[in-house]
Amino acid sequence: MQFDLVSLVSDGDFFVLDVEGDGERDQHPVEISLLRYNRGRPVEEFHWLVNPERPISSYVSVMHGVTDEMVADAPTFSEIKGEIASLFDGSAIVAHNIRDDMRLLAPVMPEAPLLPSYMIDTFRLSRNLVKEIGRHNLDTVSEALGIVLPGARPYPVHTEYPFRGVARHSTGVDTYMAGEALVGMVARIDRSPKQLKHISQSSLYQMNPRQQQALREGIAAAAAEVVSPGVAARV
Repeated sequence: MQFDLVSLVSDGDFFVLDVEGDGERDQHPVEISLLRYNRGRPVEEFHWLVNPERPISSYVSVMHGVTDEMVADAPTFSEIKGEIASLFDGSAIVAHNIRDDMRLLAPVMPEAPLLPSYMIDTFRLSRNLVKEIGRHNLDTVSEALGIVLPGARPYPVHTEYPFRGVARHSTGVDTYMAGEALVGMVARIDRSPKQLKHISQSSLYQMNPRQQQALREGIAAAAAEVVSPGVAARV
């Protein structure tokens, strides 16, 4: 079936994802939000702080506001992986520069790109639909679309942690901004069949079959190594 972005946003259900990392070379998540939209409206947010089991870089801590103290008693990713995987599985996942979010999840959940039904990138979409700006980061896109962040979330937030308010680069803020950006950009789409098909397809982040197979083989090899550490695989 041909992917229809307008129908998904107007009539369907999707999650907006944002992940913040610890700043190390192979970054591990320290904060994750998944904001669920239904029929173009945000309805609930799932939020976690994550203990990366190592210090958070002071540089990124200043950027996103997550400190070692904040995650000291938070669960490790392995403790919440099942919850996140269940929300990913079969869902449409949206993010601004979704490749970066998948890269942040790769060390702890390499199968993440294989779980969603679709992966939609609002950065790609903005380059087609918000052409009046030169830079397409989330701030400039949101400003161009007139997105205003509410002082309080107009939907429930499922979390065990203190509300992070309107702190820029907190995952709750970024998911709201990206979700509203998607809704605003979809309103700009020319509804002609040719244009709708082009915009819908160009918004997708996709792995080709070879990449998917390589990822599956890598996951299987890693699992085999965990089961039989130090034992060479039989050919």
